[in-house]
Amino acid sequence: MIRRTIPALLVLATWTLSAQSPQPGQRPARDTPAQQKEVPPPGGQISGRVVTTDNGRPVKRARVAVSARELPEGRATLTDDAGHYELTELPAGRYTLTVSKAGFISLSYGQRRPLQSGTPLQLADGQQLKGIDFQLPRGGAIAGHVYDEDGDPLPGATVRALRYQYLQGERRLVAVGNSQSDDKGQFRIWDLLPGDYYVTAVARNFNFFAGRGGFGGRGGFASTGSSADEQTGYAPTFYPGVGSVGEARPIRLGVSQEVLDVNFGIQLVRTARLSGTVTNADGGPAWNGSVSLTPEGTPMGAGGGGGPQGTTYGSRINWDGTFMIVSVPPGRYTLRARSGDNDSPQYATQPLSVAVATSATSA
Repeated sequence: MIRRTIPALLVLATWTLSAQSPQPGQRPARDTPAQQKEVPPPGGQISGRVVTTDNGRPVKRARVAVSARELPEGRATLTDDAGHYELTELPAGRYTLTVSKAGFISLSYGQRRPLQSGTPLQLADGQQLKGIDFQLPRGGAIAGHVYDEDGDPLPGATVRALRYQYLQGERRLVAVGNSQSDDKGQFRIWDLLPGDYYVTAVARNFNFFAGRGGFGGRGGFASTGSSADEQTGYAPTFYPGVGSVGEARPIRLGVSQEVLDVNFGIQLVRTARLSGTVTNADGGPAWNGSVSLTPEGTPMGAGGGGGPQGTTYGSRINWDGTFMIVSVPPGRYTLRARSGDNDSPQYATQPLSVAVATSATSA
């Protein structure tokens, strides 16, 4: 019995071994995943602490972000209750490190003043950069009151802080902060960088509608009169109570400075009614379009316009090409018309000056 069993075991062992050996003309089996070497994660690290500039208290939940060509998706973390942060598993590279939080001025590593470029951090393979600390200054603020023509508080007015910036190589006045006056006429605009600001206020829109499909005052012009031909209303007004930015008084803010006495009244003026006719290139009346009126120098945006005062006046073009815009305060404007369908629209632009508040007509 023993002699019969041994050859059977030998045959079985030989068959098992031959099944693991490659046959002639066959490629060897590839290594299994368990045999492949795993690449360890990068060992670079950047850590530090974020505190306030004024009293050195830790800034918790501040966002600390890094970006580099070697890290296309970027990396970010939040500071803990003690203001500490740590960014790990960073590959070697040249990093830009930025810290931000609402109510504070965002800073990049090596940045000496706001709006200045920072200094990149060079991180070697596996290097640990510790003690990369930040002192965040708080943002500035502008606060005050807006009043009506009688000196009473004007609630619900939209108040904006504007500053000049270069956009596409052109110096333009841009809104960088806004607020709304409360029942006491008080407003506060915060989180502002150091610099010179212009403050403008626009009264709440009461949606005064005129006939013939027109609508006026969109964006905040409040009409108070009773006649469509002779209206009075609150015009967009700049601090200290003037109608144009050329007459306005700039407000200079230092780092973390608050200017709290910006008080002014919104101008109550007689307004104009603007009417006319829009024709297509072939001389026929335009249809299925709209007309918009924006303060002079206002760039067209995604929303179809809107000046730094936040005011756009507009009207639909009627079937016979006519239009009407009411409650337009005195000023210099750009009149834009768009007609036709979405596939082949036609456009026209015309400068316009509204000097008196009786009646203005444009053809």
